[in-house]
Amino acid sequence: MGLVAGRLPIGLQVAINYFSPTTGDAGVASVTINGRNFTGANSVTLHNTAASFTVVSDTQIAATVPCTATAGPIEVATPGGSAIGRPPCRCC
Repeated sequence: MGLVAGRLPIGLQVAINYFSPTTGDAGVASVTINGRNFTGANSVTLHNTAASFTVVSDTQIAATVPCTATAGPIEVATPGGSAIGRPPCRCC
């Protein structure tokens, strides 16, 4: 694997493949985020609002939509980088 612009090899970069549900009520909705390289995740945000979360496995995170969240992108950050889920979550 080659490095991309000084970053981790492509197979080691954090990625969000999909999340569900894509809609829900803020403060009560749980969102399952599926992707890769989530081990060590230190932040999950919804439109720049921090969410409580649990890393279930290297490929899955369970998060709760924050009460103050507005519709927008989900981002997962790890020590190796971050990923943004598309399309935006309409969980609010």
